[in-house]
Amino acid sequence: MPSAISEIQQNIFSGVATDELPKKRRGEVRAQYLKARFSNIFPTGSSKEPVLLVGREGQMQQLAALADETLEVAPGKSAASIIGVVLHGPRGTGKTVLLNAFSVGMQGRGAGVLKMTGNNALGSEGKLIKTLVEQLPALPETTETLRGEGEVKASVMLVGADGRMGAEASTRSLGGKQRFGTVESALRAVLSQEGAAAGLPLVIAIDEAHASDPAALGQLLNAAQSLSGPDVGLAVAVVMAGTPDVIDVLRNEACRATWFMDRAGRNKRLAPVPNDLPPQACARAIALTLDAAGVAVKDAKHLAAMAAECKGSPYFLQVLGESALVDASKSGNVADFSSGGGIDLAFRDVVLARYEEAWGDLNEKGLSGCARQLGALWRARGEGRGRITDGLVKAAIASGVEHAPKGIGSDSPWTAKKAEAHFRHLGLLWSPTGSPTGPWGMGLPSIFGYVDQVFSSSDFPQHYAARPALEADMARIIGLAANPKADAAEESRDRDSSSRQPT
Repeated sequence: MPSAISEIQQNIFSGVATDELPKKRRGEVRAQYLKARFSNIFPTGSSKEPVLLVGREGQMQQLAALADETLEVAPGKSAASIIGVVLHGPRGTGKTVLLNAFSVGMQGRGAGVLKMTGNNALGSEGKLIKTLVEQLPALPETTETLRGEGEVKASVMLVGADGRMGAEASTRSLGGKQRFGTVESALRAVLSQEGAAAGLPLVIAIDEAHASDPAALGQLLNAAQSLSGPDVGLAVAVVMAGTPDVIDVLRNEACRATWFMDRAGRNKRLAPVPNDLPPQACARAIALTLDAAGVAVKDAKHLAAMAAECKGSPYFLQVLGESALVDASKSGNVADFSSGGGIDLAFRDVVLARYEEAWGDLNEKGLSGCARQLGALWRARGEGRGRITDGLVKAAIASGVEHAPKGIGSDSPWTAKKAEAHFRHLGLLWSPTGSPTGPWGMGLPSIFGYVDQVFSSSDFPQHYAARPALEADMARIIGLAANPKADAAEESRDRDSSSRQPT
């Protein structure tokens, strides 16, 4: 059964289908299918909103609570503290979809939305200031003033509830060195105008936040905090989406934004988005969408079995759905999910290509041994069989570095610390709690089965030769972890380390 949707969630995400498809949407799906635009229905590998957004009720409720928190700030009053949510998790889990849906929902409730990306606007402080200044209206007197001295005619350039750019102009004196010399002065010039001060709430939506320059992101967060203070009284919420290492960026000394994830508000501010879609939700999303397209499912049990093969990945769900549409269009509008059929083969080809791409990157960089050990650790301790503690992860990665296949990968040797950071950057290793000491999860656990197959095959002699040493080392690591006292001590160290994080 689908999870219940709260009233507040229905409000902010009223335009997002999570359980059933509205009649109009069903008609759109059918039209797209007849035009063979299958990727518009199941948008594989894109940030487009899927026809049914399933399995993300928890994250949506968290964002909906943020919406109310933002809108409850009285006009002209200061917020208790900067408010926001960090959507963090492996690649391909739908973080951008959630960010965009939230932005649209907030526009519908009267908020302004300022969008930017970490790898562009937040690439440096200079780029951020330039991006903010570009929000000013392109009027001759404004352009001239930006080059000279004196007053700046600024404007609130935000996407409003009607989807149009608004312009509430006022005049401020920003002369001399203060003229757009800092992120805060640029942000104030754009946002803290008469219209905003009258009570317009603002959402700053940052995608690809992990690619941000720490100093630029820190400046933006500090400016947003200042704007929500008593002298301006603007309700500002910051929502960012990024891979797990966005947490590293926020903790970076140049960012100085650990206060954004303070201990008291960590669970409120961090929204993990893992590869964890329930098989039933995947099957439901596919079945209802196929029905809207006019495609019949030959056997619901076969569909359920294939949905389980998605391994909780939203990306794989979209791949399976698109494979079904393509095959059904050639087979009398009937989707046959049986093993060895067209859908099964097409789905597995795409999944295999995904694994090969990830494997190729790891192997080329000389990290295949680390991947093999992390996979072995996941099989021994993952999926509810025990915490994957920081000590276990460090031991597994150190083992992979030490016993890496000979003659494979980069000439530059990896340290265990750098290897761990790279796996976090790829999203293959992450902490859902945002703690730098775990407990850890694997972003795409199914990839490690592919890695193990390579190490088990004599067709790959260097990897095959390295396997015995890796196996022996992992047996030692797991053997130590099997000691209850060692486990308890490790967990205690994790908790102590986490509680000492700065606020």
